[in-house]
Amino acid sequence: MTSPEEAGWTGTASRQAALAAPARDLHRAVLRRFLGSGTAPTLSWVRLAAAELGLSDSAVAELEAADLVHFDGELVAVACPFSGAPTRQQVELDGFPAVYAMCAIDALGTPAMARRDGRIAAVDPRDGAPVVVSVKG
Repeated sequence: MTSPEEAGWTGTASRQAALAAPARDLHRAVLRRFLGSGTAPTLSWVRLAAAELGLSDSAVAELEAADLVHFDGELVAVACPFSGAPTRQQVELDGFPAVYAMCAIDALGTPAMARRDGRIAAVDPRDGAPVVVSVKG
């Protein structure tokens, strides 16, 4: 059987690790912005953050090419694991506003990534039933 890596699939952490350190810092800044504000950063904000790190606009394109950040016009549409648009999975970490996750796996991983306790509220796609998971430690 072919592993995900052999098939050309890599996880977010692998794609981020493949970036040069300043581009990794930019990706982390985008993630922190999502967590801190609860909303998608703008393209203008990402460009400013890149400039503050001494990066050009090519760093923004590098994040897109690495499948880490995607834009929908002026807003970040996706910054794995976060979604700029509402999804069925909402994550509320202690001390932070709620954010939307791309999928259930991303939602479950967000508390560990941020090293925070929190609550995940989701909707079962089969019957619309609410699913709530509390994460501690």
